[in-house]
Amino acid sequence: MKAVSSRRGISTFLAVLILIAITLVAGITVYSVFFRTAGTMGAGLNAQVDVQLIKGTTTSLFSASVKNTGTEDISSCKVTVYSGTNKWELTFTGTIPVGGSKSASSTTLPAGMTLEVGKSYPVTVELTGVSGSTKTISQTVTCVG
Repeated sequence: MKAVSSRRGISTFLAVLILIAITLVAGITVYSVFFRTAGTMGAGLNAQVDVQLIKGTTTSLFSASVKNTGTEDISSCKVTVYSGTNKWELTFTGTIPVGGSKSASSTTLPAGMTLEVGKSYPVTVELTGVSGSTKTISQTVTCVG
């Protein structure tokens, strides 16, 4: 013989509503955490760097333009081109504010360094922010003549 219970479960409709509410709350939580983290990751030091390396018949030119695309002012910036064991450096003086840009150039090829038209050279950009944070950006530049 079956025992008859006086307790009844919740209706299917109410159960579905509760599950939908839980799913919405979980989705909103994940969404807000993701965008808060993504905003933090995009903050800080960042720069767009345009480097040119030009070999002339009697002199060579190394020029760089740095645009601060981050959310922190850049207090120092050094752009270095490497050729074997030799390196050619440009150091930017003064602060580069957020959204601002600076350019520098040099025609003094370091002793022992040679350039070849059409060859790609590694470049590093070392940024230091006003807070003391640092970032290194690596790219290449192709020498033109």
